[in-house]
Amino acid sequence: MFDFHSAFLNGELDVDEDIYIEQPPHHAITDPDHYIVKLHKSIYGLKQAGRKWYNSLSCSLADIGFQKSEVDPVIFYAHVGNNVIILAIHVDDYTITGSLEPLQKDFKARIGKKFKLADLGLILWLLSFAITRD
Repeated sequence: MFDFHSAFLNGELDVDEDIYIEQPPHHAITDPDHYIVKLHKSIYGLKQAGRKWYNSLSCSLADIGFQKSEVDPVIFYAHVGNNVIILAIHVDDYTITGSLEPLQKDFKARIGKKFKLADLGLILWLLSFAITRD
């Protein structure tokens, strides 16, 4: 199981999308001409933040060979020969599984080159189901 660091901050706003915010309190710039700033990247609290993060993630996963499931848009998979890698995404966490562990490690490394990740260790629970290994 892995966690994406600052996931919503990875979302890119469209060039033609104008979003302005007021400066935070106690901001250093006190010039009245600069009280409002235009955003170029997504931030937490922005209504579009979740969608922008998902779009950024989807494009990055497609770049490294993943396809989006037609049944569930948070499931991504990749075929490498006769092997398969499956990703399940939930907001900023993901679980990876596949037919070969070295292939899973390779894809984890590829994803890690695109986004900063934290390894949460082996998955123990998923959607209220206990996960055990034998």
